[in-house]
Amino acid sequence: MTAQARDSKAHYSLPFDRMISTSASSFIDARISLRLTSQASSQNAAAYGAGNAISDEHGRRIGR
Repeated sequence: MTAQARDSKAHYSLPFDRMISTSASSFIDARISLRLTSQASSQNAAAYGAGNAISDEHGRRIGR
C-alpha cells in the first residue's frame, strides 16, 4: 500500500465511522427518552384517573 492510498483511506474511514456511531448513539438516546416520557405520562394518567396523589420529580403532588 502506498503512502497516498493509506492517507486517503484514513481520511475517508474516520469521518464515516464517527458519523455512524454518533447517529446510532443519538438514535438510542432518542428511543430511551421517548420510552421514559411515555412511561411517565401513562403513570400520571393512571394516577389522575384513579384519584391518587403521587409526587412528580420535583416533589409536587399530582392527582386529585
